[in-house]
Amino acid sequence: MATVNLVPGTQHLIVAQQRRRALFAVSVVLIVILAAIWGTLAIWKNAAQKSVDEAQARLDSLQTHLVETQGVANRIVLFEQRLQAMNTLLTNHLSWDPFFQQLEQLLPANAYLEQFNADSTTGMVKVVAHVPALDDIAQTVASLKNSATHQTLFTNMYIDSFEQHALLTNGAQSGNDYIVTLSFRFDPKKLSGQVTP
Repeated sequence: MATVNLVPGTQHLIVAQQRRRALFAVSVVLIVILAAIWGTLAIWKNAAQKSVDEAQARLDSLQTHLVETQGVANRIVLFEQRLQAMNTLLTNHLSWDPFFQQLEQLLPANAYLEQFNADSTTGMVKVVAHVPALDDIAQTVASLKNSATHQTLFTNMYIDSFEQHALLTNGAQSGNDYIVTLSFRFDPKKLSGQVTP
């Protein structure tokens, strides 16, 4: 049996109903797609925020470690500065042992030093010595003076002054000696880098 639709315009109602169902289905699909996009973006945002938080935690840890090691770094820098200063001292160090050994060997046995001034930058030396006789003054100058046949560290030897000096024993004059002031030069480079055991 055939069905007859007696209601006029029901065709439009069926089409409208089908259109609503299609719109509803499209809306549901769009909502599902938007929810999936929103969920994906939320997951991505949370992952990005977690990465930022982890990076910030590492940065804070490194900052704390840097502050802790800053003291060690400062100590290392100071140690290196002290090593450099020590190196400079050792490089510029003058070993006075050869100087005094030669001075002791060349001075007459009966002479003694009262005063000694030396400038290691200019190489100038001034000595005040006591000698018992005038001949000892000449012997002192001759023994300290550098020559082709007699090599010493000392050069440009000259006598600044000499004077007779009374020796007193128990308040009474017991003899004379002479005070001689000598000036001479030495080469500081000959004393640098010489280390004696």
